[in-house]
Amino acid sequence: MGTTTPLSWAHGAMWGRDRRHGERDNGTVAIIVYGLQRIAYVADNMAHAANNTAHMANNVAHVADNMALMANNMAHVADNMASVANNMAHVADNIARMADNMAHVADDNM
Repeated sequence: MGTTTPLSWAHGAMWGRDRRHGERDNGTVAIIVYGLQRIAYVADNMAHAANNTAHMANNVAHVADNMALMANNMAHVADNMASVANNMAHVADNIARMADNMAHVADDNM
């Protein structure tokens, strides 16, 4: 395997190379790097989840705004229906007056 120096032992311990036995294990640095990669991955997922939550909150706000607009529209519709009912009452009153006038005309011409 060649000469193994303390420096190479330290290198193997750090990076996972055991040159004394010709095998590779998980070195300290490799484990730390892997752990940091996993932490970064979880942090990225958490950032995405936070972004998704913000989008959902925005969607809920839009829904609430749309519901307020619909309620306002329904109030206008109710107001318009009241106006139509009032107009129909006026029409019915006018028809009654015309019927009364026609009765007077018929009575005057008898």
